[in-house]
Amino acid sequence: MVIIMPFTPFHIGPSAWLALYLREKINPLVFILSNVFIDIESLLIGLYWPWQWAHGYCHNFLIGSLVGFAVGIICYLGKGIFERLNRLLHLQYRISFKKMLFSAILGVWFHILLDALVDPNIHPFFPIKVNPFFGFIPLFVVKWLCALCFIPAVLMFMKNYNKNRPVQENNGKDYNKYKL
Repeated sequence: MVIIMPFTPFHIGPSAWLALYLREKINPLVFILSNVFIDIESLLIGLYWPWQWAHGYCHNFLIGSLVGFAVGIICYLGKGIFERLNRLLHLQYRISFKKMLFSAILGVWFHILLDALVDPNIHPFFPIKVNPFFGFIPLFVVKWLCALCFIPAVLMFMKNYNKNRPVQENNGKDYNKYKL
């Protein structure tokens, strides 16, 4: 029997919700990016070696930590892009190497945990070949929860976006006179 984890976009709902919830402690953009980045290996395996195990070697906490570390360094090197994206999305966040690194590693771990819930071939504690998380939550429940997490993620983003939106000047015009 083949168990397929919800396609990577399903990870974005819970990842965005958790990242926005923890936005004071982590960089939401780096957290979400690392969640997607870890599945590049799965995409390449699916494209070039479809007969192989879909999640490859990066879907465990040991090697995933190295992937997260690399993503954190790459993101820090591109911190100017993240500063502009943070301003564009109205995310009040100071860029620091430690927080970007922590966000990337935590994002990869969160992704691995989600996948481990539904795929018996993932060994999160590699080199130990055991998956204590598999079957803990039924697959259909994981898929529904992943999909439903988009709702609080969007609501939290909208609330944060409006709260941090810069106030625009009214160019000296008195708009109060138009009130009914």
